Amino acid sequence: MRITGGEKKGIPIKVPKKGTRPPTGMIRSAVFNILGEKVSNSNILDLFAGSGSFSIEALSRGAKSTVMVESLREAIDCIKENLIRTGFSEKSEVLMMNFFKALKILKKRDEAYDIAFVDPPFEFPLRKLTIGFPVISDLMKEDGILVLRLKKGIKFGEIPRFEILSKKTYGDSEIYFLRKR
Repeated sequence: MRITGGEKKGIPIKVPKKGTRPPTGMIRSAVFNILGEKVSNSNILDLFAGSGSFSIEALSRGAKSTVMVESLREAIDCIKENLIRTGFSEKSEVLMMNFFKALKILKKRDEAYDIAFVDPPFEFPLRKLTIGFPVISDLMKEDGILVLRLKKGIKFGEIPRFEILSKKTYGDSEIYFLRKR
């Protein structure tokens, strides 16, 4: 797997051998083509970061900073190695903890994010994820964009405090682009 665009295009990204399903280069390229200039100088929140590929791709394309949250040790090790390899360690914070603990800690900070990537394991219960959306909204700047990756065919209702802008399907993944209300 490699970075698909920006100043670090072509640099390999190490991925964990198990426990994650990193977005393909095609998915990342499509996502960032849709986000376009919104990425430049943005603050990124990456929940369920896996290898860190969404965040690292954003930094390569001009994002100012990123906070990556991941609970798996092997994935955290890959993220740290990828940050060293790309030279983005100074622009990144890596938190090893679960989704809910991270939201609790981040809510206490005086920080707001322009873009949030939420890419949970396909088996992660949607009802648990939905509980976190109001807190994610509180962490976002006005008109912040949430990029949500789910298994194709997962049905859900309204996402609290967000409006769906568009949905794209890539293989077994559906990518939702949502705006904070």
